[in-house]
Amino acid sequence: SPDENLTQKEDYEKLQVYINENLSKYDKKVLDLYLKGHSYNEIALNLASTSKSVENALTRIRLKLSKYEK
Repeated sequence: SPDENLTQKEDYEKLQVYINENLSKYDKKVLDLYLKGHSYNEIALNLASTSKSVENALTRIRLKLSKYEK
């Protein structure tokens, strides 16, 4: 329904603001690539990093997103 679509859009926009305010540039890049389906190794290669750094970033991201409230 139109009301539901509007609510979803508002929720999405709030989440975007939260991400922009709480994640580092590196974490945002990792999250973007991860959500696009890239593996840890692919993300590491893309960002000239290590798989362990990617793993650590995703752990930080999960922790920060778990604190997100609508």
